[in-house]
Amino acid sequence: MLRVWEGKSKPRETPVPSNVATTVRTVDDYRDEDSDIPVVDKSTRTLRRWIDRVGDDLAERG
Repeated sequence: MLRVWEGKSKPRETPVPSNVATTVRTVDDYRDEDSDIPVVDKSTRTLRRWIDRVGDDLAERG
């Protein structure tokens, strides 16, 4: 489960694949910042734009 502490309302949990959870924990273990500092400090809107662009680029490549 991925715990989201900050958001529109109360903290929540969402299921994620075990390999994603392992990757997140590994990144947290090896980075210099505290666990409460975001890995990617961007808005949800910015992240969605980035993901949309990557999806469009991959679709063009076929």
